Amino acid sequence: MTKWITREHPKIDRIACPWLIRRFIDPDAEIIYVPSDQVMIKAEELGAVPFDMPDVEYTHYDDQCTFDYFIKKYQLKDIALDRIAAIVRGADTDRHDFAPQAAGLEAVFSGLAYHSSNDQELLALGIRIYDGLYSWAKHLYHKKHTQASPVEKMLLEIYTKYLRENKGKKAPAWANELREMIQDQMDTNMSLSLQQA
Repeated sequence: MTKWITREHPKIDRIACPWLIRRFIDPDAEIIYVPSDQVMIKAEELGAVPFDMPDVEYTHYDDQCTFDYFIKKYQLKDIALDRIAAIVRGADTDRHDFAPQAAGLEAVFSGLAYHSSNDQELLALGIRIYDGLYSWAKHLYHKKHTQASPVEKMLLEIYTKYLRENKGKKAPAWANELREMIQDQMDTNMSLSLQQA
């Protein structure tokens, strides 16, 4: 069992790295959080490996965060981990352009950290969140939150065709009701709306 140590009050990278360690490197790893100024002292005292700190091996390099370094160091070849790495990197470095999910991840962990000062509790919650994120990255990343059924697609096609053929005419009540029903089904799907049709 390896001991790993880093700064207290973890949010993104300092929870992502322990998740990666426990899930892919050492399931029995002990994760220790201490005040910043005690990390190196306690690392030596406890025989723990420091991470996500300046001037240690396991840290940020260029635009890569510590999570990226763990993946590289342990040669973890997994496309799902690569997807997560982009999200973690974007969230941890305020470069939300790295992945669309980065802003959401940063918001979730900032919110959790705001409500809890118990680092081990945050770690336990974070591990569950990263488990879910890994499942999404492995199996569900290509799926949209809402996917139009064949019936919804057919209704959308009918409505769109009607609009094209009757430009400038007042839409009958049934057409407006149809538009509202379709839009209700798709209102959370950012990739498809009746305005785009």
